[in-house]
Amino acid sequence: MLTSSSAAICWIETLDSLLVDHPSATYLSGHGDVASPADVRDFRNYLSTLRDAVTKSQTAGKSGDELATAVLADLQPKYGDWGFFKNFSRRNIDQTTAELAGKKRVPPASEAGVQAK
Repeated sequence: MLTSSSAAICWIETLDSLLVDHPSATYLSGHGDVASPADVRDFRNYLSTLRDAVTKSQTAGKSGDELATAVLADLQPKYGDWGFFKNFSRRNIDQTTAELAGKKRVPPASEAGVQAK
């Protein structure tokens, strides 16, 4: 899932590019099962839904446990049966909240080993 040094928006953009450039590929993530384009799209949509739900809760003035409870309620119906959800959802919410508030450390591309285009 998201790590303390990754930005969800970068993941979303990367996954969008992968799906456009390789629409029928088989994906090997380095962990987890082999993935189809539909699996990649589902994960991309999870990240987008997560960002949207956190933004909605922040805009409503929620923070901390109240924000997390509201976001979990938004995510649970669609993603609650995913194997990682129970163990990682709160961490994903907290990290996305920090990212959207500008408080999450995200290394510059050069530090993260990403080559400039």
